[in-house]
Amino acid sequence: MSKLFLTPYFCEQEVLYRKAVSPAANKWLLHITTAVLKLEKVEVLGHLPEPLWPKGEITPVCLISNKTEKTQSLYYLNAPFLKSVSLFLSYLVALTRLFIKFPSEEYYVITYNPSNAIQKLIRLFRLKRKLTWVSIVADGDAPSKADGLIFLSYGYYKAHPMMNAKKMHLDGALYKNLASVDTQMKASKTVLMYSGTSSKWGGVSYLLDAYLKACKNVELELWISGAGDYSQFSKQYSHEPSIKFLGMLSQSELEERYKQADIFVNPRPELYDNDKNFPSKLFDYLSYGKPVISFKTSGLSPQYDDLLIFPDQNSVKALANSIKEVINWTDHERQLYASKLDHYASTVTWDVQAKRFLQFVESL
Repeated sequence: MSKLFLTPYFCEQEVLYRKAVSPAANKWLLHITTAVLKLEKVEVLGHLPEPLWPKGEITPVCLISNKTEKTQSLYYLNAPFLKSVSLFLSYLVALTRLFIKFPSEEYYVITYNPSNAIQKLIRLFRLKRKLTWVSIVADGDAPSKADGLIFLSYGYYKAHPMMNAKKMHLDGALYKNLASVDTQMKASKTVLMYSGTSSKWGGVSYLLDAYLKACKNVELELWISGAGDYSQFSKQYSHEPSIKFLGMLSQSELEERYKQADIFVNPRPELYDNDKNFPSKLFDYLSYGKPVISFKTSGLSPQYDDLLIFPDQNSVKALANSIKEVINWTDHERQLYASKLDHYASTVTWDVQAKRFLQFVESL
C-alpha cells in the first residue's frame, strides 16, 4: 500500500517563521516526514497555513507531490467563512486527480491534527476505496474514526482510551548531531538560557524569579529569546543587567547563542492543559550537549528521566535549587551526564523514529 501525507505543507526555510503555525510542532513534522521520505517514496498533499486575510495571503498555495514527481499548485480562499469550504474543495480536487491517476492503489492516509473538513473528506473517500487512516495527534481531539493514532505527548498517549484505533507514542530525536560536550565549566561566568514564548504557559515568570534566587554570589547571566511581548518583563527587570532579553532571533543567531550557553532551562510548569504538550524545544537543547533543567510534565516520556534535571516540584524555589545544583556539579557529574547524552544521541535518531513510524503504520 502507498502512503499519503495529508498534512500542512512548508519548507525548512519557512518552518520557524509562519505566523499561523507552531514552529516547534512544524519542526517536528518536517523532520519526521524528511526521515520517512529517506526510507521510501511517500506522496504528499498539503496546504500552507496562513492567518486569515488581511493578516495573511488571500490565496495561499496547496501542493501535491505524486509518484510522477510532478507538483501541481492549488489554492484556497483565505477569507472568513470561505477558508474551510475552499480548502475542502482544493483537497477534494487534488485527491480526486490522484485517485483517478492510480485507480487501483490502496493508501495509508496520514494526517496531522486534521481539520473537520479533512476528516469529512477522508470519510467520504473511504466509502469508495481502501484507505487506512493514521492520524498524528499533536494536541486537540484525536479523530474518532482513525485506524491508528500517533501521539507526541506521552501523557496524552497514556490517557487516551484505545477505542477502535491502535495507538503509539512517538516524540522525536535530536535536531542536530550532538555537539562536543565540554565536561568542565572553564568560563568564570555561567550562561543560563531559555528560548520560548513570553506567555504564562511557557513559565518564563518562574524562570526570572528563580534566576534572582539562584544568581546571588554567582557569576551568572540569563539569556531569554523567543516570540511574544517581553516589554513588560524588560521594564520589570531593567535593574538587572545580567538578564538579557534578546528578542526573536534568526535561526543562525539562535544557534550561535545555544553554542555559548552553559545550561538550558524549560520552565513550563505542569498546568491543567500540559498533558497534551510535548516541549519539543528539548530536542534543540539536548543537541548542544549541555545540562537541561525542566519541570517534569506529563507530556515527557520516562526515557527522559536520566537526561533532564527535574526540580522536585513546580515552584520557583525548586527551580532555583536545580540551577544552583547544576552550577556546582563536579567534573565527574558533568562527564556522567555527557555519557548519558552520547548514548541517547546514538540510539534515538530520526531514522530510528521514522522506522518505528512506518512499522506502526504498516501494522494496521
